[in-house]
Amino acid sequence: MSLKVTPRENNFGAEITGIKLCEPLEVSLAKKLKEAWYEHQVLYFPDQNIDHNHLESFTEAIGPYGIEPYVKTLDDHPHIIEVRRDPHEKIAPFGGSWHSDWSFQETPPSATILHSKVIPPLGGDTWYADGIAASYGTFATMFALYYRDVQGGDGQFIDLSIYEPIFQLLGPQPMAYDQLGIIQERMGNRSLNNAPRNTYQTLDKHWVAISTNSPSIVKRVLTLCGGEDVANDPRFQTPAGRVEFIDEVDGVVANWISQHNLNDVLEKFEEVEAAVGPVYNIAQIFEDPQYIARNDIIDLNDEDLGKIKMTAGFPFMSETPPEIRHAGPSKGKHNEEIYCKELKLGVEDLDLLKEKGVI
Repeated sequence: MSLKVTPRENNFGAEITGIKLCEPLEVSLAKKLKEAWYEHQVLYFPDQNIDHNHLESFTEAIGPYGIEPYVKTLDDHPHIIEVRRDPHEKIAPFGGSWHSDWSFQETPPSATILHSKVIPPLGGDTWYADGIAASYGTFATMFALYYRDVQGGDGQFIDLSIYEPIFQLLGPQPMAYDQLGIIQERMGNRSLNNAPRNTYQTLDKHWVAISTNSPSIVKRVLTLCGGEDVANDPRFQTPAGRVEFIDEVDGVVANWISQHNLNDVLEKFEEVEAAVGPVYNIAQIFEDPQYIARNDIIDLNDEDLGKIKMTAGFPFMSETPPEIRHAGPSKGKHNEEIYCKELKLGVEDLDLLKEKGVI
């Protein structure tokens, strides 16, 4: 049986079959799982017969362990928390409402892996949500209902991707790049639990993110970037050791990547089967085929700047598509409309306010 990824009907999350988590996870298979995770955000593995050791092995293949700041872990498995709910308990369980695991930490975990041992016939389930996309979907639904119920329009489809709400959070970056050529730079993000795991600048001034999750991947990456002597250095054989000497480890990887262009880095990491991905700046977003195909960046005429580019209005709606009319009016442009028509002031009152410098 081969790996099968089946997206959920709501397009959030996917079910994974054709894999046994009780068996060692090959590097190529772990890579496919992480690609599915990046795309679908939540993965479900039904009908798995695993114990604590299997759970830990699977976790290490996906990424380094996080830090548990509050909850006591199992004595013989310090990275596993047992969540138990006895029938007679009445107090609400810890973490029983909507939350994000340990997002307050300086380096939050990238994922949580849950293993359901005993599930009651009623309740006991765990629900997941994309908070940003959910907010956009909520107000898009509100707009659609208003259009249908108040304005007499038809029902409509709401086309909402996962990345576009996040793209809109970039704020004025598209306009700053279009008008001033400003590319907002980024800083690397190390992990307190493993190395190398960071963002690194390439020879052609782009950035890539890498994460080495298992000892075999670490060895392949260090061999690629520093040779066998570096890969076999006794200091770099455990996550704790690499974190202790993180400047040296990061230096080896950063130095090699800094001598190669983006495409070369992606190709070489692909050859050694190590996870790597480009970290886009706004210039790369302008050239990305997906952003172009979905018209995520629009042209707009501005009174002061002329033709400018901005993020489009998201989400896209079939009957009432969002329309951006202007980038923002000039100061005082709507004074008469607001003060006279809405606040019922006379024109003479408006002139008086202007004379006194109020408006």
